[in-house]
Amino acid sequence: MSQIDIDVTERLEVLEFATASQLVNQTLKKSKFINGHINIIKGIPSGFFEFDQITKGFQNAEVSTFAIKKGMGKTAFLLSLINNIGIKNKFSLGLFSPERTSDKIINRIIESETGTSIENLNTNNFSEFKKYQIGLTINQISNSNIFIDDTPNLSLKEIYKRATLLKNDRNINIIVIDCINLFVQSNAERKENNVQFDEIMIFFKKLSKELDIPVVLFYQIDKPYDEIFHLKIPVIKDLPDIIAEHSDNIYIIHRTDLPYLKEDTISQKDYCEIHIPKQTNSDKMQMVKLKFLPSIDKFVDCVQ
Repeated sequence: MSQIDIDVTERLEVLEFATASQLVNQTLKKSKFINGHINIIKGIPSGFFEFDQITKGFQNAEVSTFAIKKGMGKTAFLLSLINNIGIKNKFSLGLFSPERTSDKIINRIIESETGTSIENLNTNNFSEFKKYQIGLTINQISNSNIFIDDTPNLSLKEIYKRATLLKNDRNINIIVIDCINLFVQSNAERKENNVQFDEIMIFFKKLSKELDIPVVLFYQIDKPYDEIFHLKIPVIKDLPDIIAEHSDNIYIIHRTDLPYLKEDTISQKDYCEIHIPKQTNSDKMQMVKLKFLPSIDKFVDCVQ
């Protein structure tokens, strides 16, 4: 071996190469994208930074219930959550949604993520760069492991069968139910199967434990419309007792930006609050603020 070879070898032994990971962490060390976000989330992240810091994600064998008043954006929040979990974070997700068809769900996700209506997308009248951007987004959605069952009037027995199939054959990580009110109504209308609300909540609790995955329920707070109630931030007492009893975590969504709110100010415009009256991770009542983007009907983190 020549002296030159020896010198090079010796130098290589003491050289330290900077990795891309190290450089990214150094460059963005104060960013919420890098600052330990993924590492500290033991469960499945919602994709909302502050929310995940508090909850540590959706945990296996736990039932989490999101409660929201009518007209506050339940569907927009549901689809934002599904996008964060199933598309951005690439977890396998099963959605049971008797309220709307699978086509409408995917259409709304596509429109929200591309910022373009389905009608405009079908015209193909875009620049090459815009086509490239839209193509990347649509490929992400297409390649996600999101499984949607929009069958109306499913019995609990059928839900169990289909959820078990998703777990065993598709290895889903989480189940989302939209919304629990419809399952209560449809089962109560079955003459041969008069299932009550408490039985349905107990069923989903047992399902989460048996499949050992998180089950996320959406509940619409159904109360007669009046201005006082809509101005009021809902509390856990506004929910049926059985939800409070059998939900491991309860998250109450409240919009502060709607026209009928008399105290609407610039600071409140397009904001949403998630109040957390019950969770397994803490006994303290907490609140997270999100931003609502009306133009694409989507909830996102507030700008820090």
